Amino acid sequence: MERGTNLIREQNLKTVRRLMNRRIRATKAELSRESGLSVVALQSLLQAMEERGEIRREGMFQPDHGRPAAVYRYEERAQMVLSICMYEKQGEDTAVFSACDLLGTVVETREIPLMEPEADSFDSEIASFLAVYPSIAAVGFGIPGEAVDGRLVTSDYERLTGADICGHVQQNFRRQAFVQNDVNAAIAGYCARRQTPEDEVAVGIYVPKKYGPGVGVWIHGRLWCGRDGMVGEVEGLLPEVNWRQPMKEVRRKNALARLAKVCILMYNPHRLVIYGDVEQGGMEEMIREALGEPLGRIMMPQMEFCPDLRPDFEAGILSMGLERVRGY
Repeated sequence: MERGTNLIREQNLKTVRRLMNRRIRATKAELSRESGLSVVALQSLLQAMEERGEIRREGMFQPDHGRPAAVYRYEERAQMVLSICMYEKQGEDTAVFSACDLLGTVVETREIPLMEPEADSFDSEIASFLAVYPSIAAVGFGIPGEAVDGRLVTSDYERLTGADICGHVQQNFRRQAFVQNDVNAAIAGYCARRQTPEDEVAVGIYVPKKYGPGVGVWIHGRLWCGRDGMVGEVEGLLPEVNWRQPMKEVRRKNALARLAKVCILMYNPHRLVIYGDVEQGGMEEMIREALGEPLGRIMMPQMEFCPDLRPDFEAGILSMGLERVRGY
């Protein structure tokens, strides 16, 4: 019985947190009206949230009739997220650090060059952010590569391969940490920013200049990562193409069209997003021709080209971090 009561209380807390995150300010009566919870039940929940620093009282509201009511204000910096996104910018390896509050607002961003990074290469910047924003509760790494249980099993950065960067952060900074593949995070960020309907399928293909391509798949409201997060390692689908060597644009576009064909045939997506510095002219028609008839006519998804991976990449890592710290 006690376990069931605790579960109901936790569910009610999640409801109130979600409402406060959306409203920012509210009285008990407003929360009761929108949540369906009684004022008596809310009293205990709001007290617990106050004690945890999630909300604070901010003055009184005087209605036209009746007693004054306390106004509760959501503390958007009660917990924060730090994202570290590693990507290729104009041919140079770069790391972007961003601190974000519970409302999803990025409050500070810093950009540094990456020179053969190792697990501890990010320590000084992490420590610097924690000094300014001690309420950072989660650190998320976005990487070009794949991780299993927080350990990098493949990486475009040789010295990071095999590194347990999540364990390193947890041990040295006492913060929870997670890691996600760059294109996985990007397609998740794309869907979050555009509020993609949950019944849709979206596929992202990232084609950097110096490295092999990767694919991220969003199915019915969530990333599809497979057994251990390794979905999307597509470089070997076209073994005759050396993606890591410079090639003429027409050959590169032809290879990309063939890769897009495989993704469309496998996932039949509503949306196909191509990230990277890709010449768009004629690209959609090349993909349609690669599919052939009648598939090119009936399976062609909505296409979008995003030369800059960063906005969706960063949004994806931050949204994943917020899921971990918001408490709902």
